[in-house]
Amino acid sequence: MKLTIGTYNIQHARHYGHYLATGEEIRSISEIAEVIRTEGMDICGLQEVFLNDHTKACVEGVPRHQARGIAELLGYSYAFGLAHDRALHKDGGYGVAIVSRYPIVGKRTVAIPAPEPPERKYTGYYEDRVLLIAEIEIGGRILTVINTHYGLNPDELERAVVLTERELRHIDTPVLLMGDLNMTAENPLYERLAAVLRDTTHDPMVPLTFPSNTPRTKIDFIFASEELSTADPRVPETLISDHSPYLIDMEW
Repeated sequence: MKLTIGTYNIQHARHYGHYLATGEEIRSISEIAEVIRTEGMDICGLQEVFLNDHTKACVEGVPRHQARGIAELLGYSYAFGLAHDRALHKDGGYGVAIVSRYPIVGKRTVAIPAPEPPERKYTGYYEDRVLLIAEIEIGGRILTVINTHYGLNPDELERAVVLTERELRHIDTPVLLMGDLNMTAENPLYERLAAVLRDTTHDPMVPLTFPSNTPRTKIDFIFASEELSTADPRVPETLISDHSPYLIDMEW
């Protein structure tokens, strides 16, 4: 069975192309769902997802629960992992999600807390992050999918990789790790992930995923355990986010 797997930082369902053309902020979960449908994604990890979008930019009005709304438009199951609910994100909650054509039969969220201010080594922006770990039943077998959005600073990234390594040690099913990792393959922390899982591209610097209008770098990844056969890494052209979705095919 061939499955199409994707990871997609949806930038809160912001229509990036519309913003570049007009300077106007609009958010549309139906546009995100249409990208997933058009590309035939069977499973997709989403990053930068509002739990409840209370802003005027949400063009659909309802549903404002972005993960659930996207899943309902597709007829998919979904899981959401709350990273935090601070006012920065309009008090509606913010995190990552997984939408799947196949049943999600288990899920858990593992917190990656940002270092507290006295421990921070850098002056950049810090944010709490999570690993969303879902068990998906496909043809009577379980595939574990880990979706995440790592932090921007080196100390955040190291915390995230340590937690990811820890969680991977306790998973005994085939596994995919996906997400916006906010680092390139030149980062030594990338090598730690690549030592335990296989990157689904032969050249980890491509295909380029960010920014979607003029791609210059690859910070979005899908890793797979060795028993999973993957092929055809690709990036569809779309401006329904500042990231392009990154897709692979996988034999199951």
